[in-house]
Amino acid sequence: MMADKENRANWTQPELHHWSEQEWRKFITPDSQPEMCCWQPGTPLPELHLTNHLAKTPRRAAQRIIHAYVLA
Repeated sequence: MMADKENRANWTQPELHHWSEQEWRKFITPDSQPEMCCWQPGTPLPELHLTNHLAKTPRRAAQRIIHAYVLA
């Protein structure tokens, strides 16, 4: 979440974040938006390989060891 450029820029102003919004209808996107994509049933979904939430391999290995042997 903090890697997001907009979140980082507004972190000192929590009133700019989505969770402080009182009017939930501002977050609803109308179906008529050209950017709105629709999946056609029966067609394959694209496979996404998003791994940006994972730490780099050396850190993940250290975390695995710590969780398995130190914290157990």
